Amino acid sequence: HRPLSDDEQEKVDLVMGRVPGLCAPAGDPMHDEDVAFCTERCVVRFLRACRWDTDMATERLANTLQWRHERRPHVMDPAYVEPEAMSGKLLIDGFDRCGGPVLYITPRLEDTKSSQRQVDNMIFFLERAIALMPPGVEKLTFIVDFSGSSVFNSPAPWVTKSIVRTLDQHYPERLHMAILVGTPWYYNQLYKLISPMIDPVTKEKIRVV
Repeated sequence: HRPLSDDEQEKVDLVMGRVPGLCAPAGDPMHDEDVAFCTERCVVRFLRACRWDTDMATERLANTLQWRHERRPHVMDPAYVEPEAMSGKLLIDGFDRCGGPVLYITPRLEDTKSSQRQVDNMIFFLERAIALMPPGVEKLTFIVDFSGSSVFNSPAPWVTKSIVRTLDQHYPERLHMAILVGTPWYYNQLYKLISPMIDPVTKEKIRVV
């Protein structure tokens, strides 16, 4: 990581000072989880995603903690997402050159009906990938292999939108690169649908090959 400037460190310290008020109170079962989640590096990621706006970063962090309380992504039951995972449409497939995990997605292997569980399957694998990150690594790479996919065997647009929204709101600054392989004819339409939700910095990390 590049060293923070004095101004950036001051903003990190400011938000870190607000963290105790964002976490569940001491004695609450979720208190320790919140404290463990809200590390200084976590705060840096939220600040970078918010262009170093401390109030915006604080609000987004508070919203993410509330979301984690409700959705419990880090302790999701593997049996719940097993019907989605069995096809191999989403795999953790090694590490990129920077040491980050690689999530390999194959839309043509979609074999279940559109549901929230499809979104949760992505979240489950994302949490597992983050848990596998070596010390000093914070980002991961997505490879989406569209070969053989069509509108009939790919996730519904609302599923894709929900995944993109979740990643943007609750996993800021986690993407190293997204590599899209063999994009189909409907890709441009899909991109128009989801692009308003994608941060401009994130858009620069998308590569179509």
